[in-house]
Amino acid sequence: MQQPSTRRRRVAVLSIALTLLAVCGCGSLAVKISEENDVEKLLLRLSDERSWVREHAAIRLGQLKATRAVPALISALGDEKPWVRERAAQALGAIGSSKATQPLIGALEDKNVNVVCAAMTALGEIGDRSAIDALVGMRKSEKLLVQGVAEQAYERLLSR
Repeated sequence: MQQPSTRRRRVAVLSIALTLLAVCGCGSLAVKISEENDVEKLLLRLSDERSWVREHAAIRLGQLKATRAVPALISALGDEKPWVRERAAQALGAIGSSKATQPLIGALEDKNVNVVCAAMTALGEIGDRSAIDALVGMRKSEKLLVQGVAEQAYERLLSR
């Protein structure tokens, strides 16, 4: 049998863990977003106050190729968190709607290099030739990473 002090400690640790789950809201989101197929629920999650929820909603919408999510994902390109903007760009590329071309070209001005690279990749995936000039311009960037991704996106766009 466990000593009372050891048992009390374990109960206290378990209690703290459950409290943290409740406070963080993790328990209410125990439904795995990766298994979520309800586009309407995912669209609502794109405006959740928690950035990680918005990020995962964008990822799943891209996986589902949810064309009706394009306007919401375009809005997410303006999210305050760069990882949400990056995932929104990736999702737009996966969906492949040319409606996202101009907003993605606008995202090439983002301060975050990961967002810029995701936007370039998405433009290559979409294949809208109106993005050619923007990608050619990005190939002249001072950043080698941006140059390389721009080149790949440009080649991908031309091959579509």
